[in-house]
Amino acid sequence: MASQDLQNGAYRPSAPSRSILYLVHNLSDAAVRKRVKMLTAAGCDIEVVGFCRDATPPSDVEGAKAVAIGQTFDANLGQRVKAVLKNIPRVK
Repeated sequence: MASQDLQNGAYRPSAPSRSILYLVHNLSDAAVRKRVKMLTAAGCDIEVVGFCRDATPPSDVEGAKAVAIGQTFDANLGQRVKAVLKNIPRVK
């Protein structure tokens, strides 16, 4: 398969759709949106779980369901660990 096919969106996987749980550091990050878009184009079913720096988290990322596990702040790893542990039942 030529790399040109991938760039033009011509590649369509023949395998069944894959479900992916994508854990992210910031639901509003541009790189997260780019990766979700790429994975969706490849035929994957994505659920995005992660933190949000904004007070109001997005309900979806590029059409994929988004689950916010808390607001995050710079240089506060302890707060992030607590938020992850607290929200484990919501992600299952």
